[in-house]
Amino acid sequence: FFGAQRDIKDRVIRVLHSLSFVEDPTRILRAIRFEQRFSFKIGAQTERLIKNAISNQFVHKLSGSRVFHEVRHIFEDDNPVACVRRMDELGLLSAIHPLLALDARKEEVLAEADRVITWYRLLYLKEQPEIWRIYFLGLCAGMDDEQTASVTARLGFSKHHQHEFLAMRHSIRDTAQSIFEWEYRKGLYSELYFMLKDLTLEGVLYLMARNPKETVRRAISLFLTTLRVQRIEIGGEDL
Repeated sequence: FFGAQRDIKDRVIRVLHSLSFVEDPTRILRAIRFEQRFSFKIGAQTERLIKNAISNQFVHKLSGSRVFHEVRHIFEDDNPVACVRRMDELGLLSAIHPLLALDARKEEVLAEADRVITWYRLLYLKEQPEIWRIYFLGLCAGMDDEQTASVTARLGFSKHHQHEFLAMRHSIRDTAQSIFEWEYRKGLYSELYFMLKDLTLEGVLYLMARNPKETVRRAISLFLTTLRVQRIEIGGEDL
């Protein structure tokens, strides 16, 4: 009745009526997610309606938890970086929070995070990270604590989850400095192990993505694949 077969044939994402995004602006996020997942294209009229809903600040009326629910789905979908770029292109990231708008640094970190996550998945290890945390860290790249707290508050994070996220950022930053010094003085792998062992898996993967030095990335990959699961062959009784 609504011409859905034609839309599938033409690979088009289209709303059913002109007030669709007024009634529920989260449909904008779902439209982008489906567009990128299936390699479709948002129809011209639907795109105009999206831009109109954003310019009229309908997104501002959404609760943070509803926005984050959709953003998390995007981060856990097949092509999150393309979705984020599309969100930025349509002005949606800025509409959610001005600090979320993309810049060259964020794009680079998100692209590297995507490659690192793909690499880790191909290892088929038992422990799996919460993927959304890694992409969200990338989206918050370059922000200070106050700015990050503002963004997480807009997205409906509880005080506990805000504190947890900020603590992870601090741990990553401190570990990055330690690894820089370790690499400079050609430290032992045992030292690298103790630097990384208490960092969350998401934090280790993000650290790998944001570090430009190939030697450091190789060292972190060695930690993930070998060092963290290695066990000493002798114990106290042997000694």
